[in-house]
Amino acid sequence: MKIKNYYLNKTKSLIIILFFLSLVSCLTKNVYASETTKPEDLIWEFNRCVNEKNTEEYIDLFIPEMQELMKEHIQRNGTDNFFQEISRTIINIEKTDYSGSPIEKEKFDEICAYRVKEEVIYDESIYSGPETIMSGEYSFDYIFARQDGKFGLYRVSVSDTTENDITDLESSDRNNQNTRSLSCPSTTTIYFTKQANISYWGYQSYTMSFQNMYLKNVLPNEWIISYYSLTAYAKASAIASKTYAWYYTIHPKWMFAPYYACMFDDDSDQHYLCSAYSNLNSSTYQGYVDSALSFASNRVMVINGTNNILETHYYQNTGSYHSGAMNATECLAKAQAGDPYYTILHYYYDNSPYTGISNAMGIAIY
Repeated sequence: MKIKNYYLNKTKSLIIILFFLSLVSCLTKNVYASETTKPEDLIWEFNRCVNEKNTEEYIDLFIPEMQELMKEHIQRNGTDNFFQEISRTIINIEKTDYSGSPIEKEKFDEICAYRVKEEVIYDESIYSGPETIMSGEYSFDYIFARQDGKFGLYRVSVSDTTENDITDLESSDRNNQNTRSLSCPSTTTIYFTKQANISYWGYQSYTMSFQNMYLKNVLPNEWIISYYSLTAYAKASAIASKTYAWYYTIHPKWMFAPYYACMFDDDSDQHYLCSAYSNLNSSTYQGYVDSALSFASNRVMVINGTNNILETHYYQNTGSYHSGAMNATECLAKAQAGDPYYTILHYYYDNSPYTGISNAMGIAIY
């Protein structure tokens, strides 16, 4: 009987010890999670998870919709090559103003941004990201969104760090068509969410021709091609799409695991479909696209007085005077009313948050 009581007491003691250890673990975990909801802490956690190749904890740092997308990626591709960096080393962190699209701001309680200078070493044997980004020091914009009182990471983009260059500007008329020294990207890297694109290319992402493959298959999805007989509508929309793609090609928007891409192929950016151009099934409509792309082939919107590519946005029914976002429906109405393409573009993009409220945009010919 004494032996039985002895083991019973030992068992009770062990259960009590295990209970308290479990409680301490849960409390510690909760405190840790609470502390890491601060954006500054999330930046350090992001880099730790990348360096340790900790996929599970890495995904937990993001907002719910990004977590779901990452989990879908793993279901399709597994965790191999999820991280394509060998290492990330933080050099400097500073808070910065967020100037992203107005639509994104409406989705969250709060958005904030931090500019982080880092040394990043990519694994060249598996790296599939933009050709313009290789191992070295870069500034990244970490964008955070707050939902239900908690911050989560939304995306990590390459910062706009282009230095202003006003030495080659020429006087011009209202069209602001200055001839400038610019080099259009030859390729862009797209992360595919559409199964048709994944099946066509055979990859989750692909680096393709900037104009002949990407833009040609974006315009039929983003704009009403049957109205491309209105040249002002065709020209304004083609330049807007091209400028958006150019900006995010030189400042890749999704430059983090598992994407390593300039843009997505869905409404996060511009809708790209590999067969959009061929699906037109009309020499007339395909001719409209060809004509618009030909016109836009040496034109791009810039911030007036600099060589900086303008960060453009446009939406179906959202966008107003000097908002920095073009309203596609209004754009069509203005073209139907006889406004030239450059008047339409100046209406939306001059004196906007992306040019500076006292500055205009320019249409650069290069």
